[in-house]
Amino acid sequence: MARVLTDKQVLLAKYGSEPAADNVVNLTEFATLTPKVKTGEYQELGRGLGGTKGYSIPDFTTTDGSVNVLLREGLPPKVAELYKICGLDENLVTDADGNVTEAHYTPSQSPVPDGYLINYVDGEKRIITGVTGNIKISFNVGEMAKATFELKGFTTPETTLEDNPAVTLDNNDIFIVESIDAITIGGNSYEITNIDFDMGVEIQEIYAIGAKEYQITNFKPKITIKDYRQKGDNAAWSDIANGNIKAISVKLSTGSGRTFELKANYCRLADMTENDNSGNVENNRTYLLEANAGGDNFEIIYK
Repeated sequence: MARVLTDKQVLLAKYGSEPAADNVVNLTEFATLTPKVKTGEYQELGRGLGGTKGYSIPDFTTTDGSVNVLLREGLPPKVAELYKICGLDENLVTDADGNVTEAHYTPSQSPVPDGYLINYVDGEKRIITGVTGNIKISFNVGEMAKATFELKGFTTPETTLEDNPAVTLDNNDIFIVESIDAITIGGNSYEITNIDFDMGVEIQEIYAIGAKEYQITNFKPKITIKDYRQKGDNAAWSDIANGNIKAISVKLSTGSGRTFELKANYCRLADMTENDNSGNVENNRTYLLEANAGGDNFEIIYK
């Protein structure tokens, strides 16, 4: 028998229906989506010492894992299906000819866990349904912007044999975080080295007669920002002391002029520390992205 090779993985993802070959995900590393069969133990009197027995429920087979991708331009972007799987609503803006000119993604107030994954690994196929998850995005200056989708779904214990489909990967330009990018806090620019976004999705597992699903019960998005402290600038300490609300915008662009923006208008500084970064004092700020009205905690915009 031949070993299963990790470099022969094709992952298809779609929200609302089974994915096709054009729903392929550009993976930066192997996505481990291992099934977990529900198992348990029981004991009965009279069987003596060591009489514990086990049982399993193949119908109650779940899987979870992280899918890592690079953020690329596109109207809409290929990653949009994963955004929707993780509870974001999509709003597309079109011109008079029906061409998409903008794609907007905001948190849904009534998310439905209806994501589908088909995971091919070297000729073995696994279907995963009822998928939902959490979104994390990392912006390190001098590197490509990266997103991690922490996904959960239901599957079967066994795979089926089926050749990997022929797919065409996304070749659109990748968003790279550069020193010239527009990243602001309260409209002001800082010497920022790193930004991490975490949607903070809270998920409840439901297994009942007539119901087998993951339910998004809440989300608590946060942004963590690292920047070099400037002498005499105590604005961040004033913000956390007084509960000031600030708008944060992370805007990237490609050589073709396409843009990605993550913006949040109601950010409250929740934690603030200072660290040593190679001889420089570095601020480490964590903001809670609040909502003024339901669902406007943040917005992701492609243009």
